Amino acid sequence: MSLLPNPSDAPEMEGGDSLPSLDQQDDPGQRAKRLEWMEKQAADNIKARFATAEIVSKEAQVTLTVLLAGVAGAGASAAPLFSQLSNGEQVTPLPLAFAAACIYLTWLAVWLVAVGMRFASFPAAFQDPKNLLCDEAEQRPWNKLREEELRAVQIRIQDAAKINRERSSRLNHIRLAACLTPAFTVAAFVVVLQVLPPPVKQRPSTLAIDCTVALPSVASSASMRLSCVSK
Repeated sequence: MSLLPNPSDAPEMEGGDSLPSLDQQDDPGQRAKRLEWMEKQAADNIKARFATAEIVSKEAQVTLTVLLAGVAGAGASAAPLFSQLSNGEQVTPLPLAFAAACIYLTWLAVWLVAVGMRFASFPAAFQDPKNLLCDEAEQRPWNKLREEELRAVQIRIQDAAKINRERSSRLNHIRLAACLTPAFTVAAFVVVLQVLPPPVKQRPSTLAIDCTVALPSVASSASMRLSCVSK
C-alpha cells in the first residue's frame, strides 16, 4: 500500500488549481522554511475542521432536545384520544391532530439521529506512525516526504469539509421542518375535520311511568302518571 498520494494525484484547490509542487525551489533552506510554514497552516486548517464538526454535533444535540420536548408536549395534548377510544366515545379532531404532530416530531428526531448524530469515521488530524516508519518513507528525501504528507493532509481536509457540509445541511433541513410543525398540525386538524363524521346530537328522551298510590284518607286508590326526562 502506498504511503502517500503521488504528486499527479494532488487534490484540486478552488479555481481548478492543484496543490503546487516545491520541486522547483532552488534553495533547500528556503524550501524547508516554506514547508514548515505550510505544515503549520495545514495543521491549523484541519483543527478548524474538527472544531466545526464539534459545533455541528452540539447544535444537533440541542435540536434533538427541542424535538423530544415537542414530542412530549404533543403526546400530552393527544392523551384524551386514548380515553375516547377506550370508552368507545366519538373521537374529536383536536387530539387526532396533536397525535399526528407527535408522530411528525418523532420522525424528525429519528431522522436527525440517523443522518447527523450517529458515530462515523472522520479524517484523522495526523498520519499513522506505521506509515511514516515504513521502508518506502525511509527511502525518500526528508523534504519530499514532508511535501507528500502535505498533499495527504489536503485530502483529509477536503474530506472533513465535505462531511461537515453534509451534516450541517441536513441539520438545517431538519430545523426548517421542525419550524413547520404548527402548520402541519393545523393541516392535520383540517383533514381530520373532513374525514371524521359529524357529531350526533342526542335528543332528550321522555320516559312515562304509570304508578298507583294508595292514600290512607281516601277509600279508593288514585292513579298517577309521571313523566321523567332522561338527559
